[in-house]
Order: sequence, then C-alpha cells, then structure tokens
Amino acid sequence: MMKGVRKVSDFKMIVVVTASKTSNFTVERIQSVPLAFAVTGVMTPEPEVFYNAKQIVGFIGGLKGAQDFEILLDNEFPKAQSFKQGQTYYPVLHVSVGLMIFLVILGNVENYVRRKK
Repeated sequence: MMKGVRKVSDFKMIVVVTASKTSNFTVERIQSVPLAFAVTGVMTPEPEVFYNAKQIVGFIGGLKGAQDFEILLDNEFPKAQSFKQGQTYYPVLHVSVGLMIFLVILGNVENYVRRKK
C-alpha cells in the first residue's frame, strides 16, 4: 500500500479526517500536496476559512454532513414520530461506523503482514 512512498510529495492528495484542531498546523506544514478536510461540526469554521481562501481543495464540515445524513435517511425511511424516526436512523449509522472501523483494522493487518514478509 505504501510502496514507493518516501515523502509527503509522493502522495497525489491528503485528506485529513479529524475532530481535533489540526487544520492550521497541517496547512502550514504541508504545501506540496493538495489538501482536503473532513471535520466534525464544532471544527467546521476553522478549515472553512482555508477552503474559501483556496488553500485547500476540498472540505466537508460536520454540520453539513449531519444534514446530508438526515436528508438521506428521511428519503429512505417513512416519516414517524420523532423519537421512533431517530431510532430507525441509528442502525444505519452504527453499520456504517462499524464498517469504517473494520476497514481501518483490515488495512492495518494487511500493512503488518506485508511488513513481516
């Protein structure tokens, strides 16, 4: 997976997915590769400034992502009482988060096995 990667500029793009205050540091330090950010709702204002200034090429803020998720689920599930409707959303959310965790673990296992060879 990382064959041939020796320095940051070997990547075509870096996508930072974070819930922490790292966008300032990342934009300051990584200027040789296009950057994109996906952040939680509370961190949305910070990278949005970089996106508007065209210092990063892509940006997904948590609030917009949450809105898109709600719209998707509204279109997929019938309307119900608000509590019951919320209950129908969470299995979908848990499956998608579980899938992401599984894929991260799978990638780490694959990387570990390749290094052992």
